[in-house]
This record gives sequence, C-alpha cells and structure tokens, in this order.
Amino acid sequence: MKIETNLLGLAGEYRVCSELIKRGLLAMLTYGNRKSADIYVIPHRRRAALRIEVKTSQNGRFVTRINQKKGLNRKNDVPDFKNDVPDFWVLFHCKCKGDNKYEEAFFILPHERIWNIQKRVNRDYERRFRKKHGCPPNEEKGVDNVRIKHVKEYKNRWELILRA
Repeated sequence: MKIETNLLGLAGEYRVCSELIKRGLLAMLTYGNRKSADIYVIPHRRRAALRIEVKTSQNGRFVTRINQKKGLNRKNDVPDFKNDVPDFWVLFHCKCKGDNKYEEAFFILPHERIWNIQKRVNRDYERRFRKKHGCPPNEEKGVDNVRIKHVKEYKNRWELILRA
C-alpha cells in the first residue's frame, strides 16, 4: 500500500529525524511553509545547528527544485550558496512491499555534492533535449530531480553528518 502523497513528505521527515536521534544526535523537526530546513541537528562537536533538507520518494525520483530555489545558477554554471541552503540533504526512498512492509534506503549528501549531481543531470537532459528538438529546453517548465542511480554512492552515509 502506497503512502498518501500528502503524508509522504511528513513520514520521511519523521523517519530521518528518528535515524539521526538513534545515532545520538539532537535532531528537531521544523514546521510551516517558510522554513529553511526540514530538520535541525546539533552535532556533538559543534555549537551551531546543521540544516537538513529531506526529500522522500516512493518511485526512486527525488524532486530537488535546486534550480527553482536559486541554489543552482545555470547562466554562469556556478553554485549560488548565498541563499539559505541546507548543509545536507537526506533522500529517503520508501517502497511498499505489501502488507505494511516497506523497503527503505537513505542517501545522505552535502549540499555542494547534490548541487554538482543536479548540474550534471540538467546538462545531460539539456543535451538530449537539444538533440531531439533542436533547441534548448524552457527552464521555466519542469522541476529539477535526481534518481537513485545518481546518488547510489551516498547510501547510508550517515557519517557525513556525524563528522560535521
């Protein structure tokens, strides 16, 4: 049974927060639609909190919206980290296997790394689009996303957050 779309993001945020707490970190969910992160984490060696962005998927495609949030500047192809960007992204894949059994996977990436992956995904898409249509895609349409195959090397890399 699939998780309802309106509950999926919330389920992912709680699940990731739980994993961080199990690893001994003080992790707190944030609420509202004006937040700059889904979870704040206070690691052992820091006084400042880390900001964690959580994206949850049931189909293996994670919508990042990096370009739409101005975290990726396509015009001059450099990161725009002046905005309030998260320190880390946790991509949570939750696939129903029937009878309330779920297959889960976590992919933990620093913001700069997911930015680079998204840049590469966008370039590949643009190249394919140009070849097929003879013109660049309209950047105002569509939403940036990455797939599991793009981030698989970051599966269960909790130590990235633990060492921050």
